[in-house]
Amino acid sequence: MADQTVVLTPGTNPKGDFEWQMNLNNTGAKGAPYPAIIVGHGDTPIITFTIQNAPGVSFTDKSFLVPAEAKGVHVQSVQPTELKVHDKNLAKGQIPYVIAFDGQPTKLDPIIDNDGGGHIAPDLASTDIAFPALGGFAVSVILTLVLRSMSGKRGPVER
Repeated sequence: MADQTVVLTPGTNPKGDFEWQMNLNNTGAKGAPYPAIIVGHGDTPIITFTIQNAPGVSFTDKSFLVPAEAKGVHVQSVQPTELKVHDKNLAKGQIPYVIAFDGQPTKLDPIIDNDGGGHIAPDLASTDIAFPALGGFAVSVILTLVLRSMSGKRGPVER
């Protein structure tokens, strides 16, 4: 499955307490336990969270909280009622995350069920991989040239 959409609306649980309702990919709004966002092997979806019918509630740049070990899951953009997250995580397993809101103390804590998403081959355009990979390549080229010039052996000269 490619990109995913999550619409969040305020609601109440069976006890009458406030609870976010989560509508994942137009499958119908559900309260807790929230449906898992499934990321298939090799997929790198943009997951778009949208707040609807909640005046005064918004996302902030600190709204998406994910464990540090979940590398490859990053906030792509934040608007007051829209949060986009890019999942390029190669690890297989469930990624717990929390969405916090400005103007609403109740947080949302569904799961991303990652089936080894991300690219099968590293995404060299990604800053997570490109700079270390290119840096290592540049260092190896420089070392090769320096060591070659220091060896003092020169190849045969054509006459």
